[in-house]
Amino acid sequence: MLDHAHRCQLGGEALSAQLCWSLRDARDETYFYEALVSFSADLAGRPTDEAGHDRWSADRAAARTQGREIYYLGLPHE
Repeated sequence: MLDHAHRCQLGGEALSAQLCWSLRDARDETYFYEALVSFSADLAGRPTDEAGHDRWSADRAAARTQGREIYYLGLPHE
């Protein structure tokens, strides 16, 4: 993810990232609900058959690898 963080235009180079333990940890961030709605819409559109789900899962993995599923939630905290 750090390889693609420059797209978020934070005004510097990303040196580290933090994975939240739960959604509760991120819920007060500026753009949290926009990211949640986007993720939910994508999840709702996944195929229900096995072949379609496998294809959908592979597409999501490729998107993450390419940095297309990074959500900017707001400025970093002190």
